[in-house]
Amino acid sequence: LTNNILSSYALDIYVRTHGIEPINKHAYQALAEDILPDKKITFETHKQNLFSVTPFTMKHDIFKQVFGYLIEVNDETIVISGDTIPQLSPLMTYAQHATLLIHEVYSTAVYEKSMTSAWQNYYIQSHTSTQELSDICNQVKPQLLVLTHHTINDSNVTQDLYLSEMRQYGYNGEISFASDLKVYDLSSLSSSSSSIKSKSNK
Repeated sequence: LTNNILSSYALDIYVRTHGIEPINKHAYQALAEDILPDKKITFETHKQNLFSVTPFTMKHDIFKQVFGYLIEVNDETIVISGDTIPQLSPLMTYAQHATLLIHEVYSTAVYEKSMTSAWQNYYIQSHTSTQELSDICNQVKPQLLVLTHHTINDSNVTQDLYLSEMRQYGYNGEISFASDLKVYDLSSLSSSSSSIKSKSNK
C-alpha cells in the first residue's frame, strides 16, 4: 500500500526533491512495518516522548486479519476495538481498567425492530450490540467508554437512545460519543468536559 502511494506521487516527489523548492528532501520517505498480533511496537514522537502500540486479534465478518489496538502513553492506556463482534477475552487482556476504551456499538432496539433479517444476520456476525457491550464493559471496567460506529441517522436514533440502552442493560460507567476532532484529556478524565455522564433514570 505504501509503495503504491509513493509510486502514484512519483512525479510530484521528483519535482519537489530535484527542483528549486528548499524542502527536506527525505521527509516524504515512509518507514512501514507490518504488524503482528500481540507484538508491541514502540514509537518516538518529535518531542522525544515514547508511546507503544500493540495490535491484538478481533473478529469482523469473514475477514482473516482484524485488529484492535492497545496504545500506551506514559501511565495511560487507550484501547480501540475496531469493527468487531463481542470479544471479551482479548479485551480482558488488553483493556481491563483502560483509561479510554473506544468501542463500536449498534442499537439493540434498532436491530430488533427496524432491521431486515439480512441486515440482522450481517450485524450479528460483524458488530457489537449495546446489550453485548454493556456486559463486556461491566467486566473490563474502563475509566471512560467512548462509543463509535454508532448509527444516528434519524430522529428516533439518538445518543440518548444509546445511553438509555447501555443503562438498561446494566452498564453505569462513564460514557462519551466519538466525533470528529473531539479531544480527551487522559490525565484528568474524571473532570473532562468532553465526557458524558448519564444516570439510569434519565
